[in-house]
Amino acid sequence: IRITSTNQLPGTVSYWQAENNANDSAGGNHGTLQGGAVVAAGGVDGRGQAFRFDGNGDYVQISNAGNLNPATAMSISAWFTATPTGNYQALVNKFNHLGGAGDDSYSLSITPA
Repeated sequence: IRITSTNQLPGTVSYWQAENNANDSAGGNHGTLQGGAVVAAGGVDGRGQAFRFDGNGDYVQISNAGNLNPATAMSISAWFTATPTGNYQALVNKFNHLGGAGDDSYSLSITPA
């Protein structure tokens, strides 16, 4: 996932550019690459970098932070290319699963038809 604009909108909480790492250039919610996730060439229009996931347990892990727990409405933006797998694919997912799916906070995902 790569956000291509270098202009952050007012109120931006986090901004992961995938420039050689999973650091947040807006809010300090730095991530760590997990399970084989990598930063690779291939941002939007072939320039820059992007996170690359092979669909086998890889992700960017970001610790819980107060500014990632909105009390009201929020917006999530992402540029992505996905290969159809027939399975649920999470793009952005905030959860703890301590009490089942009911305690998930928010998710931007692809679900099979």
